[in-house]
Amino acid sequence: MDFLDKMAAFVRPYCFSVAVAIVATTLAIFGGFINSVIRVASKKMHFFARFFVYILVYAFGVGFLSAVAVKFLNSFLRTLPSGYLFLFIIGVFLLLCFVARKEKQI
Repeated sequence: MDFLDKMAAFVRPYCFSVAVAIVATTLAIFGGFINSVIRVASKKMHFFARFFVYILVYAFGVGFLSAVAVKFLNSFLRTLPSGYLFLFIIGVFLLLCFVARKEKQI
């Protein structure tokens, strides 16, 4: 546990940056899926209406979602005990790596 405590002490000041990295990676992996859902849902709309929907979803929806998710994840990471913080971060990035591999992103 001593190694995990040292690694958590090293990572803890960067919890906000780690939260941003996790949220950004998640949005990058699932961006194509979000795009295809919006494309199918707005297929029969007029060009300007479809353009407006894309602006609403990406500029405001994804921006708001990422801001809220980063705040929540940052506060969650800061409350994790030192023994689990480093393991959680490594586990989340490994999970995202496997998902990206499955989605043929890497």
